[in-house]
Amino acid sequence: MNYDSKRDMGLFACGLGKENIKIEDVRINCEQNSLVYLVSGPLNADIGYSKEIELKPELISKIRYTENGLIPVVTQDFRSGKVLIVSFATKEAVENTIKTGNATYWKRSKNMLWIKGATSGDFLKVNEIIVNENKDFLIYHVTPLGKGACHTKDFEGNPRDTCYYRSIVYNNGLFSLKYI
Repeated sequence: MNYDSKRDMGLFACGLGKENIKIEDVRINCEQNSLVYLVSGPLNADIGYSKEIELKPELISKIRYTENGLIPVVTQDFRSGKVLIVSFATKEAVENTIKTGNATYWKRSKNMLWIKGATSGDFLKVNEIIVNENKDFLIYHVTPLGKGACHTKDFEGNPRDTCYYRSIVYNNGLFSLKYI
């Protein structure tokens, strides 16, 4: 392939080129301080190709926060895919997550930064951060380090592994609450 402009070289640096390849996903690898682009394209392109590039501050600045300075974050167990927490993060929280590798959020009820595990010891180690196509929603893929992800306790007094431990079930014309 012949790259004859700075634009082409920028695409080449991202592993893209001129094959009309579409970026399917962008992930932040916290352990290696890099971005991973997952791409697809025509049959003659490298479908499923991923390329890591250095994570630069200007790339993080492209994340789009609400007018209140927040971005929604779904936190999932890296191994099981189970949703553990849904919360919000500020720019400071996202930067702290990337810097430390510990899931960090914005606690709206107390108007403060919340590093999960700082009080309980139940840290969530971030393996990667997935950014959606509009750059206005994040998924933290984490490995739980400790007894649980939720501050509530089960019936035996143990921390719950997820904050999503109840379901509303419809049966015979009635809705009921079920613990899962």
